[in-house]
Amino acid sequence: MKSWRTPMHKFVILAVTTLALPLLAQADDLDDLCWTQQFTRADAWTPQPQWLSHPSPTATVASAGAAICFAVDEPGQGMKWSAPLSAVALADQPYLVLRYRGENLNTAGSDYLLHLDDQDPRHQLHALRLCDVQADGRWHTVAVDVSTLTSADAVNAMAVQVQANRQGKGRLWLQWLSFRNDPPADATVVQRTAAASRQPDWAAPLAAMQWRPQNGWLGNPADDGACRVEKAAATVLFRVEEPGHGMKWSADLPGPLSLEGHRYLSIRYRARQLSRQGDYTLCGQGKPRPGGPSYLSLVSCVELIDDGRWHTLDVDVRGVAKRLPLITSMAMQVQAAGPEASLDVSDIRLSGARQSSRLADALDWHPGAAWQGFRSLPTDAIATGRSDRWLACLRLVDWFAGTASDAGGSSNRFSVTVEGVPF
Repeated sequence: MKSWRTPMHKFVILAVTTLALPLLAQADDLDDLCWTQQFTRADAWTPQPQWLSHPSPTATVASAGAAICFAVDEPGQGMKWSAPLSAVALADQPYLVLRYRGENLNTAGSDYLLHLDDQDPRHQLHALRLCDVQADGRWHTVAVDVSTLTSADAVNAMAVQVQANRQGKGRLWLQWLSFRNDPPADATVVQRTAAASRQPDWAAPLAAMQWRPQNGWLGNPADDGACRVEKAAATVLFRVEEPGHGMKWSADLPGPLSLEGHRYLSIRYRARQLSRQGDYTLCGQGKPRPGGPSYLSLVSCVELIDDGRWHTLDVDVRGVAKRLPLITSMAMQVQAAGPEASLDVSDIRLSGARQSSRLADALDWHPGAAWQGFRSLPTDAIATGRSDRWLACLRLVDWFAGTASDAGGSSNRFSVTVEGVPF
């Protein structure tokens, strides 16, 4: 499943054609939305005895129904196995979730039980350590935010280690591994790093902020008559009408703002004819740590989608917070690729969670449908699931609402037209 940062209308069209209204899939089936690896094939794992000093000579890995079982019989010995992993983008799905069961494991060490390869030679990414798991013979679901353990964008390989305790016959069963936006409700979250106290959400007072042009901050400033800021009731529009030129505007905040304790900066925007040149789209300026920079980019130019539609972009600001803990002002930049370059902003906020979007941001639709040239297909028998969790994963705040259908059938059926296709 691609990030909400990329256009979603094709996905939503596909979802509608296959899911119908309400969504067809059962609420528990989120495999299409989350990266999930079911552990059923033992032959995908390669033993790596050279990776440890006391390898078991008889260690095995075998299929065990809907899981696989890693076994080390000798007391005090162990084995490591490696397996490939399709690249997973941590910015989109930072939480690793693992379903496991352990018996007679040595859980006293800080070495890994599950290792991920982030292509960083400076360290080993111990996603789950031996001391993070329980060996009580019961099934457990654990989650860890991998993005707090590495600065890499993705991971693309994994390894497992089993260390038998003094009794021997160490066993580790793995049923599935998943990467998700948020941990499931039944998972035990492993807190690996000290987290700053979470702060209440903060929303920029866009309507009250006074944006001043800063012609001297860039080498290609547009003429004064070719750039301006327009305020409406719900948005602020930054406009540059001179292709190949740009402008930066700055605005003071009501008071010093701490980035620490927030995970995401979210911006809801609509962009037209923007150039991808420039050192930032949105930056924070403020009080740095000793020797640190006085401003840092919060949203880069390359992260925006320039298609004239509304988008919600979530950017992890924890790295910025370590270097620039307090900001006192913000700056916005527009570089024009065409004569009507503009950046319309309706919301800038700091929070601990990604922000949801509206269905109309992703695609064009309206209630009612004309069926000429189309034939409706009944889905009542399979459209029995609830859409709540699907919409939560897609970060959508709304869904379709239509008019009474003229296609016949049940009384709760309604019709809509999505990108010209009737449903």
